[in-house]
Amino acid sequence: MAAPQLANSINGYVAKLIFRQRTQRTLLVEGRSDKIILSSLLLRVGRSKHNPSILIDTAETIKNTGLGNRETVEEVHAVARQLGVIGYACLADREFRDFKCVAHYEDSLAYHIVQ
Repeated sequence: MAAPQLANSINGYVAKLIFRQRTQRTLLVEGRSDKIILSSLLLRVGRSKHNPSILIDTAETIKNTGLGNRETVEEVHAVARQLGVIGYACLADREFRDFKCVAHYEDSLAYHIVQ
């Protein structure tokens, strides 16, 4: 019973990366829309011996983490990096982390005009 849980875990996914690292480059993204956009971009760039095929995985396939997709991608990256996995990259949206969304508005006329 432990094997199915491992297969859907961060450690199980990293084990798959270690197995794949000699045969296929892998990119992990957060979700399906990221995968669609990047796949489309790669198709437009074209493939050659200098641009081999890249397998694009989504964080949605890694379950039982208790994390969101962005956090899962970041955790997989940390574990894979620690283990020295090569031929692997991940992409996570920055979203609104570390943004200061506080607007400072100033009315230099001291009144507003309504038309």
